[in-house]
Amino acid sequence: MLVLVASSIYYICIAIVKASVRNPDNDKLHTKSIFGLSDYELHERLRPTADRITQEIWMNNGYITYFNAALCPDTRYMIHEYRDTKELVFVKPNGAAWVVKLLEG
Repeated sequence: MLVLVASSIYYICIAIVKASVRNPDNDKLHTKSIFGLSDYELHERLRPTADRITQEIWMNNGYITYFNAALCPDTRYMIHEYRDTKELVFVKPNGAAWVVKLLEG
């Protein structure tokens, strides 16, 4: 599951709300309320928009921030993912992030 923090989540949520990604493969998903979708269906409904936004962020040399329980020791740590690298960062209560280490791939 992708969880974003700070201003990134605001922009991604706004883009997802405004986007109207429709195609025959996912039309069934758009006939249901989001509250009636399973986790998988919600993921499939949001995936094209999230992928497009991620590519736009990377094209502008930005990064996405998310929590990965397999890589982060606790919730004070996050992953910053750039187009070509990932960093494990420690996030202070004031929002400042300190790079702990570079991650593979």
